[in-house]
Amino acid sequence: MNEHLDHVSLLPRPLVAAVAEPVPVVSARWLLGRYDYPLSHRILELCSLAAFVALAAAMATQVVPSIGDRRTGWTIALVAAALMMGCALADLLSGVVHFIFDQYGTPTTPVIGQKFVKPFRDHHIDPLAMTHGDFIAVNSDNLLISLPVMGLALAFVDLSTHPYIGVFVLALVLAAGITNQIHKWAHMPEVSRPVRFAQRRGLILGVEHHDCHHRAPHDRHYCITFGRLDVVLDVMTTRLSCGSADRTGTAHPHQPRCTEDRLGRQTDHHAT
Repeated sequence: MNEHLDHVSLLPRPLVAAVAEPVPVVSARWLLGRYDYPLSHRILELCSLAAFVALAAAMATQVVPSIGDRRTGWTIALVAAALMMGCALADLLSGVVHFIFDQYGTPTTPVIGQKFVKPFRDHHIDPLAMTHGDFIAVNSDNLLISLPVMGLALAFVDLSTHPYIGVFVLALVLAAGITNQIHKWAHMPEVSRPVRFAQRRGLILGVEHHDCHHRAPHDRHYCITFGRLDVVLDVMTTRLSCGSADRTGTAHPHQPRCTEDRLGRQTDHHAT
């Protein structure tokens, strides 16, 4: 027998396995989900999500009972109108913000360049990059900026007396809060059946509709929540052609309408 046997080899098999395979350690990063940025930023994101849920619940506890006590045809009509107006404003604001950071400033612009301008410009280079983040990473920024809106509504409006204002604000912040998630779905190669149904029925941003924005010079269809308000924003930005205007704004009406498949490859409807 070899006199130089390793001491581990003399141990019983179960003990050898215990020595060879260290016990896994559960880290804080694993508990907080998948992310590849500083822990402090992840904690801020989680705090934003928790605060958003808490404020939305606080608003709902005032709004829902008040609406339930009314129960008239007018109540239903006013609730529906408030919901539509809140969602419409969220869609329009998503387009306005998108337009501003697409068209103005550079990644080196002080204060806003790295945080806001650069992500929008990088998205045109790699549209699929945003699909790699989880729900928290994708949506936390919008949830964070929605907090002051809900805080002001709770502080200065009696939502029990004016529940329709509460419905409007809740629709606005909820739609704005998940705007990036809807945008992400529009770029994902595969989505769930309910999401695909909503996209095809125009209930949320559709794939084909948003694809039109992803052809240079990226000057049309900026709204990324529902895409419905593009009909207004496209006129407001005076850029009415899709991929057929040069950087001076001169239209080329005979150029084929642009489209782009789900993986970011550019094509034309007239291509053979």
